[in-house]
Amino acid sequence: MILKGLVFDLDGTLTSTRADYWRSLVKTVARTHGCSEMSEEDLPKFWFGHKRDEIISSWGIPPKDFWKVFRELDSAAEREKHVFVFEDVSFLKNFKRKGLKLGVVTQAPSRIAGMELKKIPVEFDSIVLMDSLDRYRFKPDPAGVHRCLRELGIGVEEAVYVGNSEEDYLTSKNAGIRFILLDRGEHEASCVEAEKVKSLYELWGLLNSEKGFMQRD
Repeated sequence: MILKGLVFDLDGTLTSTRADYWRSLVKTVARTHGCSEMSEEDLPKFWFGHKRDEIISSWGIPPKDFWKVFRELDSAAEREKHVFVFEDVSFLKNFKRKGLKLGVVTQAPSRIAGMELKKIPVEFDSIVLMDSLDRYRFKPDPAGVHRCLRELGIGVEEAVYVGNSEEDYLTSKNAGIRFILLDRGEHEASCVEAEKVKSLYELWGLLNSEKGFMQRD
């Protein structure tokens, strides 16, 4: 099957937030609710994982209360000071020149995702914000990926989903789409079965070596 499109996660895949900011933010919110001690190992699990509410509850904080304060402190204007785009993101233009459609499926809140997407010098053919879906259909629910593919006009067998976490891996499995882990080295993703690349340049090389990709010339 000829490859027709790529679907990307956003945070940790195309953009990132400096660790000193999100570590300080999470600790501040936790202290606001009386939690002054937490495992340092919990912080990356919280930021990059998919069991955030379970971790918050283990700190003795009702998740609803935690997220209320978190959203108040983590404004788009404040987050923007600490967000950066990975240097290889402009290389996405080469995938578009190849004829591939590009989509984004992100769980970042709309206020944050909008700010981050403005920093990316590439126009996407579909952008799906998970918080625009039913509140109970966040990743690893496949609803966002399926909506993206519908907007791109391609099937699951004609696309690849690229993400940076176990959450993305599980989402791809649920969606029935091929997954490639983009390992930015920011955390350890336990996606043992996943194909892995370390950059968009490596992704290009991997896909360019496959018959279905080359046939788009």
